[in-house]
Amino acid sequence: MKKSCKTSAATEDTLPETMSQLNIESPSSTPLADDQHQTAPSHSLDLAESLPTPAPGLTNQKTQTPSQSTTRGAVAQNEAMTVTVLDVSEQIEYESKEHEIKSMFHAKVATANKYFNVKVFSLKLKEKFKIRNVINIANYVQFKGILVINRNSSVTKVGYNGVIVVPNRTAEETLMISDINKIVCRAPFYGTLTLNKKKVYSKNTIYEMMDEGDEDEIIEVVGRGRCFNINCEKGDKLQLFDFELTRTKNHAKLVSGIHSFIKVIKVEKKENIPSSSKPE
Repeated sequence: MKKSCKTSAATEDTLPETMSQLNIESPSSTPLADDQHQTAPSHSLDLAESLPTPAPGLTNQKTQTPSQSTTRGAVAQNEAMTVTVLDVSEQIEYESKEHEIKSMFHAKVATANKYFNVKVFSLKLKEKFKIRNVINIANYVQFKGILVINRNSSVTKVGYNGVIVVPNRTAEETLMISDINKIVCRAPFYGTLTLNKKKVYSKNTIYEMMDEGDEDEIIEVVGRGRCFNINCEKGDKLQLFDFELTRTKNHAKLVSGIHSFIKVIKVEKKENIPSSSKPE
């Protein structure tokens, strides 16, 4: 019997909020060899190019019916939501469906009770997405738990006194690898893991990742394009933006796509203290 990619409801209740955002319906995954080339996921291309324009009289409605012109499962959100900006990636370039080179960036924002990962496809908004800024966003799309913002979205900065008390920081911590293995296939993944080993092939790079200080739990990250053979070494932390969970022979892998990005966080190496110098 083929193993399901979906975690059980009982298990979901015990996992963090981050995981529930990733628990979405998806097609079965195709096995991927370590050095096999695969077209990068392009599920966000249509959303990057055009977001639904609010219909007359619906500007203040909370949720609209998904637009047929956009990716299936995407839901237009026209009501403004106030969030605080927690993290912003550098600008990255990608190839659009018209084979044009365009730019975007990733961000993490939070309301008073929930975190969101965001894809922003308008560089004009970079100035508003500064860490600790409080902003209102409207006319965006929510897709697979990710907020998608482009030139048709509305983003305005809240006044100087705007303050949001964000949830406990532990709520946004990266899932443990054992929990990642329970997420459904094709789910987007954002998080930080520790590098154990890097293997470079002709068409991709395999980053063998582990939980901090635990080499027993391992997951492979497949990097292509801008994620190919990045400068990193064992012990470095890799912050992953918009990777896709797939499975190969029942083993989970995180695969880079068109909008994926890896930020290397160098960790200061601890020097071994000679036993004779250790305090009693």
